[in-house]
Amino acid sequence: MSFNSFETGVASAPEQNRASASTNDDVLLDFRSERPDRFAEHKEPRPGRYASRPADFDDEEDKNVEARPVTGKRIPPPWALALGVCACIGLATYFLSGRNTLASANSGAAQNGTATITSRPDSLMVFVDEEFRGTTPLNLSLPPGPHQLKVQAGREERSLPLVIEGGVTASQHIDMEAEVTPQGVGRLEIVSEPSGARVRIDRANVGVTPLTLTSVAVGNHLVEVGTGEGTVRRNVTLVPGATATIFASMAQSSAAGWVSFNVPFEMQVFEAGRLVGTTSMDRVMLPAGSHQLDLVNAALEFRSTVRVQVLAGAAVTPVVPIENGTLSVNAHPWAEVEVDGRSIGTTPLANVTLPIGRHEIVFKHPNLGERR
Repeated sequence: MSFNSFETGVASAPEQNRASASTNDDVLLDFRSERPDRFAEHKEPRPGRYASRPADFDDEEDKNVEARPVTGKRIPPPWALALGVCACIGLATYFLSGRNTLASANSGAAQNGTATITSRPDSLMVFVDEEFRGTTPLNLSLPPGPHQLKVQAGREERSLPLVIEGGVTASQHIDMEAEVTPQGVGRLEIVSEPSGARVRIDRANVGVTPLTLTSVAVGNHLVEVGTGEGTVRRNVTLVPGATATIFASMAQSSAAGWVSFNVPFEMQVFEAGRLVGTTSMDRVMLPAGSHQLDLVNAALEFRSTVRVQVLAGAAVTPVVPIENGTLSVNAHPWAEVEVDGRSIGTTPLANVTLPIGRHEIVFKHPNLGERR
């Protein structure tokens, strides 16, 4: 509403103006007390106009003042509304992108594959992409894609490619028995009762029982278990790739005796499921009395049971029944066959009866020579 229309409406009601004159004068006095310089020269109102007015409109700065309707609420400008909408959109985009990122991370982690790595023998070092990851047997969670797998045993190592697919288990077995056990060494296991006895091989200290040595040179060795008068001495012969076991009983008793064995191949000696020695030992010490012994060679799938009566301070050698096996051989062209230096005929041969164990077989031909 303009000032002209406002003045016209007020002029039509002189009685109302006169009734409010006193009130306006009070307002004017208040204004003058606050702004004495502005209201120093007050002009009298013209007839028919306001009896009093709150301000002087003769100044140039007051002439440019426009009247605005007064309302109870302020309407924000359009740019503020646009800024608020942009802020809301930005916040929504931020939270949604965060959820998508988390979902993508979880999806990526779930897509890893598994690698199961085994070896013969166990406890070989495993490297994946030139990073050490543990020893065999080993299960690894790996990201999908190609990888480089390396298995190391001492100075020997073997490398091969490994491809992983998401959510799939890849199994890899590495046989390094030949590399770990070369032809020039054998394996030696030493057990004592009680354990913790000092072990020396060829006068050199090598540890305490129970003890397993995987790289002992082939040939004859003197093994000593214990110290002082209680030392148990054994002579052992190692062959390439084979395992020899020594059991030493450190208990000294006047009511004990010994058992020795004369068999064509080595066997482990058990009593009631407990290992008490091997047939390669000079003798096995047992308490005096009756004993039932189980003789086992797992490699040959041989098992036999004998009963012995051990006398105090004496040694006994039981008879161990050894079953025979059969041998069938052939050669092209024909050849004469010798087993352990004894001729058994010319090929082809079938169902030749021989004792269980190791044998040396030689093929001879008059023109082609011989082969073992």
